[in-house]
Amino acid sequence: MELRVLLAVVEVGGVFEIAEALGIAEIAVKTHLGRLYKKTETGRRVEPVKLAAGFSNALVA
Repeated sequence: MELRVLLAVVEVGGVFEIAEALGIAEIAVKTHLGRLYKKTETGRRVEPVKLAAGFSNALVA
């Protein structure tokens, strides 16, 4: 679910929109984002996205 939320951050945007798109509560989105921040040692929504983008660029090259 954390991966789905991360992908939704890229494709959809904000917490409310992500919750609607995934059919889950906003608090669930915030919980998953919090877990992502902890696992990636980041603190803002853009940072895990940048981290994931860095890995995807390495796979493409």
